Amino acid sequence: MLWTKLIFEPFKEIWENRDYYGYNIRDENAPWYKQVWQTIVHGFGDLKPISISSAERSLDTGGTWSKDAVLAVLGFFPAPAYAEKSAIQNRISHLYNEHVAPQSRTYQEGEVSQEKMRARTRLLQALHSKDPEAIRQAKADAIKAGYSAEAVGKIGTVPSDVFLFSKLPEADQQAILRQANKDEFERYIGHAHMKLRVPMRQERAGKQAEAPAPASPPSSAPPATVAPAPRPATPPPSPRSPPSPPAQAWPPVQPPTFGDLRLR
Repeated sequence: MLWTKLIFEPFKEIWENRDYYGYNIRDENAPWYKQVWQTIVHGFGDLKPISISSAERSLDTGGTWSKDAVLAVLGFFPAPAYAEKSAIQNRISHLYNEHVAPQSRTYQEGEVSQEKMRARTRLLQALHSKDPEAIRQAKADAIKAGYSAEAVGKIGTVPSDVFLFSKLPEADQQAILRQANKDEFERYIGHAHMKLRVPMRQERAGKQAEAPAPASPPSSAPPATVAPAPRPATPPPSPRSPPSPPAQAWPPVQPPTFGDLRLR
């Protein structure tokens, strides 16, 4: 992989007239001798040691000679930008490069890109220092470097991932909003296309309403035992009633008299 990049990648870039960042290596509208010189300059730029190019990169992004440049020369390079971003921020950058950013930029754009990067860095530093005079001068330098007045006003106020999201096509914005969690959704929904904001909020609310309620965590206390229902008390035995007298014939027989006894 490394030898392929070092040997074949420079020739591939020269053949396609496009460097790693998409800028033209040579101006196709310039005379042939200028195009040859531009190609030679680009080739020697690729041969620059990594430590030197990293030191220049650290200075362009706001680093200092006393610390960041020295660390870069010693081999302590800053972490790549994608390592500090979330998965959805990297996805936004990928979709922007695929569907919005041009695959090839002119040679003139490449010439001013470094100056624009330095101007943006100086403006961010001025905004951080809150010095009105430094901010005014940094904004003027940014406009002179090629930024529009609208773009200068957004530097430091709109995060880069939110700005890239606002430029995505509708289909990409829908996909990002459906993948986003609650905080990410609120971060990006206000910068989506106007026709997407209300439907996506309604879709989000419907999904939250359909989501099942979270199960209550199991209690560590032992389950309460249910006491058995009391049995009904046995009623005391009722007293036995006296036997009924024997039945008498009807009409009742009269007891014998004294006269009856004498006749017998």
